[in-house]
Amino acid sequence: MHESVKQFDIDNGGLDEAILHNGWLYFPTGNIRSNSNPSHQAIMYRPQKVLERMGNQLMYERTRTQLAYSNFHDLKSKFIQQARNSVSTGMPPETPASKAYKQLEELKEIYQDRKSRYDEVERQYEQLPEVREQRRAEAGIHAQKQESSAYLMALQAIR
Repeated sequence: MHESVKQFDIDNGGLDEAILHNGWLYFPTGNIRSNSNPSHQAIMYRPQKVLERMGNQLMYERTRTQLAYSNFHDLKSKFIQQARNSVSTGMPPETPASKAYKQLEELKEIYQDRKSRYDEVERQYEQLPEVREQRRAEAGIHAQKQESSAYLMALQAIR
């Protein structure tokens, strides 16, 4: 059974119909099973926080970069194998090896492009105030751990 839900254009005026309560937006909607019959049900929508949105974007770019990296290395190993086969069989190196090399160059460019986009998103993520505060807290915890381990080592040296 297919259930349809009424869609609201949040960016273009759909928010006029929404009711904000405890950080959630409630949209009036029809019956979830058929939008032709109105009811008193509501669709809830909580807008993403900046940290969540940047975290999701970071994961998305990381995944795209990892896929490009694996495609690049898969084709690289295929290219190396084809080159070895063409050398061992005495085939001219232009046929399969040149095609694979061109594909390898294209995939390398794609990977470098995605890597640069990922680095940019990661830089923006690290600039968020929440992340900076978390990094400072982690550094403080690390400093306390080092201080306590140095204190314990000094106590052990005294014994």
